[in-house]
Amino acid sequence: MKETYFPEINEMYQRIAAKLQQARFHYAIETLKIKQEEEKKPQSLNMSWLDSKKPNSVVCICFGSMANFIASQLKEIATDLEASGHQFI
Repeated sequence: MKETYFPEINEMYQRIAAKLQQARFHYAIETLKIKQEEEKKPQSLNMSWLDSKKPNSVVCICFGSMANFIASQLKEIATDLEASGHQFI
């Protein structure tokens, strides 16, 4: 092993490295706990419906929170979506 000229820096590095490793382990355990808790929760009706569909068979439409349509535009969007024959949310 190479001789260290600043042993206090080496000791400090070792302490920091150990704390980082411990923090990574703690983060991984907490993430696993959260995932397990989420798996226990019942799915929402929307997610259950979506999960029952074949992959890539549902169109998801999102206009964002700032969308501002007039009634005729909404009717045209709805009519065209229904005419497309695809399921949509």
